[in-house]
Amino acid sequence: MTAHNRDDSDGINLGLPVLLTVEQAATWCQVSREIMDDWATQPGFPVIRRPRFVRIHREALDKWLEQRAIASNPEPSYEVPVSPRRRAARWR
Repeated sequence: MTAHNRDDSDGINLGLPVLLTVEQAATWCQVSREIMDDWATQPGFPVIRRPRFVRIHREALDKWLEQRAIASNPEPSYEVPVSPRRRAARWR
């Protein structure tokens, strides 16, 4: 799945349903089915379980991944460059 397929310009995906199967969610996140199954057992994971029915809410999954990424790395590992104008304004 390419980034182009993931979202349109409004941030709404037209190619995938709101509720994903485990296989669709794994493809969406570019992880294996085994990793998705493991995540689905973690507290707070946006999974809906019914007999013979498991679905994952796409937008909630994106939020869960974002929160997990922030929690594991609260500070970016790169420095945001400061434009020369802003740098000059700091020293006035």
